[in-house]
Amino acid sequence: MTPVRRRLAVLATLVTLAGPMAAGPAVAQEAAPAPTADSVTGLADKVTQAANLVAALGQRRADLTAELARRDATIADIQAHLTVLQKTSSEAVAAARQQALASYMRSDAAEQSRALLNALGQPDANDVAWSLGLLRVTHEHSMDVLKAASTAQGDANSQLTTALAERATVAAQLEQVGPAVDQAQSALATAQTELTATVTRVGATVADGMTTVAYAAYRKAADDLAAEQPACGLRWELLSAIGKTESNHGGGRLDANGNSIVPIIGIPIGADTDGGALDLDSGRDHAVGPMQFIPSTWRSSGADGDGNGTADPNNVFDEAL
Repeated sequence: MTPVRRRLAVLATLVTLAGPMAAGPAVAQEAAPAPTADSVTGLADKVTQAANLVAALGQRRADLTAELARRDATIADIQAHLTVLQKTSSEAVAAARQQALASYMRSDAAEQSRALLNALGQPDANDVAWSLGLLRVTHEHSMDVLKAASTAQGDANSQLTTALAERATVAAQLEQVGPAVDQAQSALATAQTELTATVTRVGATVADGMTTVAYAAYRKAADDLAAEQPACGLRWELLSAIGKTESNHGGGRLDANGNSIVPIIGIPIGADTDGGALDLDSGRDHAVGPMQFIPSTWRSSGADGDGNGTADPNNVFDEAL
């Protein structure tokens, strides 16, 4: 069962058993319809779907970013290869021209002069190669090197053109994913807000002992710990199980801020360690509060869960954290 589904089991029970909310001051506008189990289910499903979409789009963006980096590396390799080929081609042209001069010097000037001038005036390696071919250069190996370099350079240019086009496609996809991620995150936040608002409308109605303030305390403690210690993995359901076992979630004795309306004190369990400051018994220690901490443990583990500057074992937010 997913975390959202586990929450749903509690939320649906809360809504189903809520019944009419306590009457409050008269208001001018008509009260909104009471939430139903189906409406909570739909909102919980909406949150799950939005969260899954955010995760999928985030992974897509990470994959495209990595792919773009690979494309950039490929382009850099091809460009480096082209630089080498261009150098080789230039060197081959220079060597062929020198050989053409040597051939000219050994041949009949009238027969070779026009071909030589044509060859030396060609800016392109392919044209030079064909022109020098007319001179019947004796060193054919240089001609082969020139032609091979020219062919390889053309192939590399074609590869570079393809790589640049592929990179542009990946970059365009990555650019499109960004707004999609933002929209999905916004939709998730909206869905979570709608779910929270629906649960809040249930008010302080008791369902199997759990009030919405106890539920909020368990959720907040789990969320705070997840931010502080992500590897811990503590779920709010475990805190709820402890609260159910120890005090039935405060047994309806919690106010809207999570404070115990009357002291929740357990049976005597050992020698006194707090002089009765927390458990109101200077002779023996008792577990205190909705989560039932003994005074000595509270001294080392007490926390300020509601952010009011005080760690109070009689507050469910503090004890849950």
